[in-house]
Amino acid sequence: MTTVGLVAQARQALRNIRTLLAEVGAHPGHIAQMTWYVLDMEHYRARLKELRAMHREEMGSHYPATTLIEVSGLVDPEAIVEITATAILPADPRPLR
Repeated sequence: MTTVGLVAQARQALRNIRTLLAEVGAHPGHIAQMTWYVLDMEHYRARLKELRAMHREEMGSHYPATTLIEVSGLVDPEAIVEITATAILPADPRPLR
């Protein structure tokens, strides 16, 4: 049984992605594609309103192409979500206007 909920784990994953982007001078607007891996699709759907609000708080109004995949397990036994992102960085990744 996990001790941290779906929304909290997804928030942390998105914060980790933002941190990595910032380290190379990029931001969420540079993300072209995201993949979410969840253990329980119905649990995800039940939290969709909270997840959307959290996504706006963490990533702003940028919504890249996103794939959602239900999986039977993740590497970390406490994880209920994992998120990967692919960003396309310009030669000069200054903030988009």
